[in-house]
Amino acid sequence: MSRTTLSDPALTPTTDHHQTGSSRGTDRSAVWAASGLMLILLLAVVIRVHHLTTVTSWFDESLGWRMTQFSFGEIIERSERNVHPPVHFLCLAAWSRVAGDSLLSLRGYALFWGLATIVGGFFLAKDGFRTSASTRPSYLAGLLSAMLITLSSIQIHWSQQIKMYTLGTALTLWSSWFLLRWFQDRGMWRLACYVLLAAALSLQHHYGTFTVFAQLTFALIWSAKRSLSPAGQGEFLAVVVTGWATLTLWSLWLPAFLHQRALVKQGYWIGRFDWQHTIAVWRDLFLADTSIKPSDDLTLIIAQAVFAVVLFLLVQRRLGSRFLGWLVLIPFGVAVAWSLTDGNVFVSRFLINSHICLLVGIAVLTATVPKPWLRGAIACGLVALAMWPAYQQRLRRTRQSDVAGMPKAVEMLRASKADDEPVLVCNPMLYLNLCVHNDGLKNIYAFDSGHGFPHYQGAPVMREDEYVGTASLDDAETEWVWTLDAENWLGGTWKTLLPAEWKLQHERSVPEWYGTLVIRSYQRERP
Repeated sequence: MSRTTLSDPALTPTTDHHQTGSSRGTDRSAVWAASGLMLILLLAVVIRVHHLTTVTSWFDESLGWRMTQFSFGEIIERSERNVHPPVHFLCLAAWSRVAGDSLLSLRGYALFWGLATIVGGFFLAKDGFRTSASTRPSYLAGLLSAMLITLSSIQIHWSQQIKMYTLGTALTLWSSWFLLRWFQDRGMWRLACYVLLAAALSLQHHYGTFTVFAQLTFALIWSAKRSLSPAGQGEFLAVVVTGWATLTLWSLWLPAFLHQRALVKQGYWIGRFDWQHTIAVWRDLFLADTSIKPSDDLTLIIAQAVFAVVLFLLVQRRLGSRFLGWLVLIPFGVAVAWSLTDGNVFVSRFLINSHICLLVGIAVLTATVPKPWLRGAIACGLVALAMWPAYQQRLRRTRQSDVAGMPKAVEMLRASKADDEPVLVCNPMLYLNLCVHNDGLKNIYAFDSGHGFPHYQGAPVMREDEYVGTASLDDAETEWVWTLDAENWLGGTWKTLLPAEWKLQHERSVPEWYGTLVIRSYQRERP
């Protein structure tokens, strides 16, 4: 009777029916999640194209624009004389070769990686929720993660800038996802993808190495623990080989890194390390590029909330939760330690990789709440909370676009000066900003008084024929010279100091979102 029951064919269709129904339910959930992700991406585009090109570029963006004009070999050589690795500039140059070097195209590059970050956050949160290879992913965690990234003011801001930060967040999430998926389902091809992405991350920004260090240390610790069981045999060796391959690729840049480190130690724009900033950094990350000025109490609450989230992530039994908590904690700790022992490198935007992992971790924690109604309420509350900084960032972007700025200054100079009369710009940083928005203005140069400029003021990307010094003015036949200076810019006043024989004739100010541009005209008084 028992044998007959076990072999009863009537039981087989019932079992297959349940399995088919479960599979269909999973497929429907995946379709709905994909549809939700597409809507979130559409929302992200709408938010990020707001005044995408009407706000003028600032120095860091202008430096990226200039880098696209060099060959790939020269980009690497000039990057060595600056303070950043070359991967971002190489990718930006490749993008410009295809899509052009207009402001719209180059900011579209940052927007593309911003969208890649959102998709990466969806997949990392979705699979980070899983407790094992057999458990289902959480589409709620994935969609909530994508929405929090979409509404993050710092993510919106850097998706509108010609900078490397959205590239870094995309590489952070995708490399972490490949490493996590290898732990869950194996597959050496996943480790190969991780090595390529992690090496690119470490050569995209020096802070990327802090994130890679966190990834590999976690993988080593976790695999060492799992190697004690039969299921984890071979994992530790695979992680060691993965770390060696990643380090080997990064080491190609090691001589240049040591040179850049020496430049930073000799002089850099970052001030002294301040312990107070270790708390305020999280406030700055959540409220970046907004006019919100929180009190000290609110700043402390934000820092305490971040600490609580990281703690909850680390004590979870889920591999993904612990992994995300580690990716927040370790780069932050390394940044503090480095600033204390070597030189201050503690800047809020440099920790954007930790911030993006924190957002993904918040989504994963929310998905673990047992009560569905409470889980949904928390998710809705988090989205509503994120809307306020996003709205404030939008208002600030609108105000910046309303300023006349550099295009107005170019128009005034073009209408006022003769073609053979030179325009001398106070330093390379402002000169590059002028070049980005130049529209038919001729004979523009960066004025060099003979003292030179430090590396962080754009000197590594300048050409020799773009400078004009005092000796060149003495030999010039022109009787008029125009200057472009700046006030209330980078904490000071920047002025072109001409020899005494040049007498000021006219002066006019043009407001810009990062300062005030000042146009001056000088006439030579010969003895």
